Amino acid sequence: MVLKDKAQKHSSARIERFLQLCASENIQVCVPSSPAQIFHLLRRQAIRKMRRPLIVISPKSLLRNPAVTSSVSELTDGEFKCVIDDEIINKENINRVVMCSGKIYYDLLQKRNEDKINDTALYGSSNCIHFHMTRLRKSYYNKKAKFIWCQEEPKNMGAWFSVRAHY
Repeated sequence: MVLKDKAQKHSSARIERFLQLCASENIQVCVPSSPAQIFHLLRRQAIRKMRRPLIVISPKSLLRNPAVTSSVSELTDGEFKCVIDDEIINKENINRVVMCSGKIYYDLLQKRNEDKINDTALYGSSNCIHFHMTRLRKSYYNKKAKFIWCQEEPKNMGAWFSVRAHY
């Protein structure tokens, strides 16, 4: 089969389709957000005794984003993090927690820093199956904080339908 249009060669991964296939942790759907995350995700997959199919969703734009870097110590001493928690010291002053997955984390981080927003925390999920909403609500932030899910895809696409049960 010969493709006549170059645009037909590119296909987009639809994360919601893979998440719909998940049952009893039969597959993993991960959205690594840094070089260290990708390294540790692949390393974890290789050394696990019980291997499950691994779906990795990662946009090309993260390869060119200067904010997406990892230090050598993150590679040598780190591990795969299911979540990227905000490094905010005073979490009692947080009124809003924006949860997301993928490259939009860096877009939100940049906007928050540009606008000097101090009452909003970002929480990025790298493993879309193991969403830690209960732990997040109980121990991390002000009890009055509003939790919001953010994704760049329309509501019927993306990870929203998988994580909404945790709200």
